[in-house]
Amino acid sequence: MSDNFMEKRKFPRFNYNKKAGCKFLGVDGVKNDLMSKFAFGIEIVNLSAGGACISCEGSARALVAKAGNLVELKIPIENTNFVVNGRVVWAERTNAGINAGLCFDFPRAQSNRGLQKQLQRLNG
Repeated sequence: MSDNFMEKRKFPRFNYNKKAGCKFLGVDGVKNDLMSKFAFGIEIVNLSAGGACISCEGSARALVAKAGNLVELKIPIENTNFVVNGRVVWAERTNAGINAGLCFDFPRAQSNRGLQKQLQRLNG
């Protein structure tokens, strides 16, 4: 992605490159309670208050490889895990697995502001 594209986003993205927990919630926007009981590890490549790019390998690839799939992401920031739901908006295969773009779904505006504030503090 070019720097110009990154600058046009509503929320600035920050390189993050940290491991995180992820749960699959559903397909095509329909929640599946059975699948949501299984967590898998991913890496958050970059992060903003509005979304993230994640990278995953192994069997987790199939869960995030389709636009519209729903996931829950646990974002580790300092001593806190921000838990957010996201929808896969794009996915691409890499040599190691899959990279996918998530758009976060915040039921309360406060959740978004809290994450945005933490990211600004970390990136100073």
